[in-house]
Amino acid sequence: MLDSAGFEIEKVEFDSDLSSFLRSEEYKNKMTIFDKNSYQEKYRFFYKKNNMDESIFNKEQIKIFREKLEKLNNENLGDHAIFLLKMC
Repeated sequence: MLDSAGFEIEKVEFDSDLSSFLRSEEYKNKMTIFDKNSYQEKYRFFYKKNNMDESIFNKEQIKIFREKLEKLNNENLGDHAIFLLKMC
């Protein structure tokens, strides 16, 4: 399909972020991002850290999630990716 449009993939960069892990874990705990104890509730549009006292996650869990994300992205296994295209 890209070929017919005159493009080819030059580079793929996986760029999953913390929200994937947080939303999944919160969902397992019957929470939505709108829950008052959601890590992202107050800052979901800015991806800023929420008040850790209100979150179900502790600092060590967030650190582990970040490490897993970095590993997955480096292994091209993240759930989000950017495709840089170039004209053929």
